[in-house]
Amino acid sequence: LQVSSSRTAWIPSLRMAGGYSWFNAVPAFSDGQTSWNVSMSASYPIFNGFTREVQIERARDQYRVAQVQERDTRLAARQDADRALQAIYTAEQALSIAIEALAVSEEDLRVVTERYRVGVAIILDVLASQEAFTQAGADVVRARFDYEIARADLEAILGREL
Repeated sequence: LQVSSSRTAWIPSLRMAGGYSWFNAVPAFSDGQTSWNVSMSASYPIFNGFTREVQIERARDQYRVAQVQERDTRLAARQDADRALQAIYTAEQALSIAIEALAVSEEDLRVVTERYRVGVAIILDVLASQEAFTQAGADVVRARFDYEIARADLEAILGREL
């Protein structure tokens, strides 16, 4: 739009004016003379110090800059969406690993408890196994939280719920 409006400097300008006048040589409101006037003029600046050309080039450059900024914005939005999607995939894998680690630590706790019951393990082994089981449960909660955060981030970027 600016390029088009800058090109209008090449179009000649036309002016038209009209008027009505009344005058009287004696100081009275009667017997005055009236007249109408109409004038028309056209001008075409042949040389204006290259300001037309500068304005056109400046408008073209601004248009190119706007196109590049739009492209950069689109690429940044796509990059943000890809990053958020990868965060969801990573969070899913971490949650899967945490759930598997919880199952392993639960089985370890069961085995160590049974070994303690028959007198093969000491209480310290049971306590360490219980701590590992508790930590695995906390890791599952943290992994679920990270997954929900990653999902909310992607929803915010997309502007809709998944």
